[in-house]
Amino acid sequence: MGISVEKARELTVAFTQDYPGALELGFKFRDTPVDLYGDRGINLPMMAGYRSKSQANSQGLKGTIDVALNNVPNEKEFIKSLRHEVLGHYGINSFAPEDKKLLLEGIIEAKNDLPFKNLWNYVVKHYPNESILMQAEEVLAYRVETLEPELHKDNPNVHSIGAKSFQDTCVEKSRLMTVEDLDNITLMIAQGIRDKTREQKTFPVYGIFGRQADRQTQTEELLDKILQNLPPDTQRMARENVEKARQAQSPAPEHHQDMELDL
Repeated sequence: MGISVEKARELTVAFTQDYPGALELGFKFRDTPVDLYGDRGINLPMMAGYRSKSQANSQGLKGTIDVALNNVPNEKEFIKSLRHEVLGHYGINSFAPEDKKLLLEGIIEAKNDLPFKNLWNYVVKHYPNESILMQAEEVLAYRVETLEPELHKDNPNVHSIGAKSFQDTCVEKSRLMTVEDLDNITLMIAQGIRDKTREQKTFPVYGIFGRQADRQTQTEELLDKILQNLPPDTQRMARENVEKARQAQSPAPEHHQDMELDL
């Protein structure tokens, strides 16, 4: 069971040809979650995860996509995992923090409307311990798994259509978001990563390691709020210290030996 490193590299190269903006990321392939995260990977039922980089380190790689190859049953699921992590979790960070929050709130406000309810039921079942904001992000990432490049790459209006859905349902809130609106927004994100017009604007203090406890997620959100109220220089120093502390508790990321896409 699982796919080989060679096949994973081949599929990732093809993916980055469709989405050149993904070259901002590193890719780390290991057999199991334990190989990726040490003891924190024990009993972690994940195929892939996205680890973000803090603003302090934003001049280098914007984050890492981790894949536990033994848990990926086939090529189709590998591609879905890349879409989930790159177009979903990394892509949503191409919104400024306040816009990302508005987007997540729009997804939350529509959670009881069909077919949104079906998406939410899936996410709550698989991510039961996450905060509602993280569950909303998982709704977007889950939805984007089936997104094919052909749905957006030749559409000259994809950016304007997505922007209108975001404006109507998240900014003005003139109506509830529909799944079609969510699709419009994710297509806009995907095309932006394809044509490299979208850049990371939100820099979470901590990365996402598969599934996180609700308490940890709430702590991260509170820490972000505290740091955002500090003067810029003080905020930068604080983020650097937080990132150093996080890295000291984490296994070495080993970005360079895995992939900077020298494949």
